[in-house]
Amino acid sequence: GYIFFSFFCFQAEDGIRDSPVTGVQTCALPICELTNQEPKFLKAWSGKLSGMTGYVYWFNIQLNIGMDIHFTPNEVADRIRYLHQSGFIGLYQFAEANWGLQGPIFYMLGKLMGNPSLDHQELVTEYCHGVYGKAGSTMNQFFDLIYSRHEAVLPINENELLHFFTR
Repeated sequence: GYIFFSFFCFQAEDGIRDSPVTGVQTCALPICELTNQEPKFLKAWSGKLSGMTGYVYWFNIQLNIGMDIHFTPNEVADRIRYLHQSGFIGLYQFAEANWGLQGPIFYMLGKLMGNPSLDHQELVTEYCHGVYGKAGSTMNQFFDLIYSRHEAVLPINENELLHFFTR
C-alpha cells in the first residue's frame, strides 16, 4: 500500500493546464508524497513524477515504543541517504516527537536534508557542543551510549512502521 498526494505543480514539458474537472491548474508530472518508501514502490513511480517526497513516521510517539528513541543517528542517516539516492526532494515528518532524547537526531536530520554527504556523527557532536556548551562532550558520550544500546536491543521495527502504511 501507498498513499499518493499530488500537491505541487512545476512547469512540465507540455506545460501547465487547467483540470477539466476542477478548473485548477495541474501539470503532466506532479510531485507526490509516498508513505511507503520500499524499493518496489519507488520503482513503480519512477519516471512518472517530477519529484517525490516522503511522509514518515520515524518519531511518532503513537508507535509501540512511545516517547522513547525511535531511530538512532545511524538509522536516520542511512534512510536519508537512501531517499536522496532515490530522488526524494523532501519529507513530511509526523509531528509528535520527543525532543529531549531525539534533539541531536532532529538537528542531524535537518542538516543531512541539505547535504546527505555530511558526517552524521560529527553533526551530533556539533549539536551537543552547541546546545550543552561545556557539558557537550559528556552529553555526546551519553547520546552515543543510549543510541548504541538502542541499535543493539531495539532495532527499527519495519513491520510496525509498515502497519501505518497499509491500514
